[in-house]
Amino acid sequence: MAVPVPSCMSPRLQPGRSRANITRHVRPQWREAAQPIVFLWPQDLKPDPKNNANLLLAFHQGGLFNKFGRVWVCWGDLRTEHLRESELRVRLRN
Repeated sequence: MAVPVPSCMSPRLQPGRSRANITRHVRPQWREAAQPIVFLWPQDLKPDPKNNANLLLAFHQGGLFNKFGRVWVCWGDLRTEHLRESELRVRLRN
């Protein structure tokens, strides 16, 4: 005898769902929610990462920090931190 599945269960947890049904149902949700990472291509990179500490390599405008006016950035020496959006705009102009 099959046990009824509560309607509040996630589609991926419900028995009898095929993999195709799950991906068709779940994938569009994360595609809409995902924000792209912007990769910059600085022309003046040095061989030693310590010398690239002031160059921006990438930034990401999604996530919770963005709602508070902050953006995650990756520097040329591979440090990551969050900056105010206004600081990022100033650095991108230079």
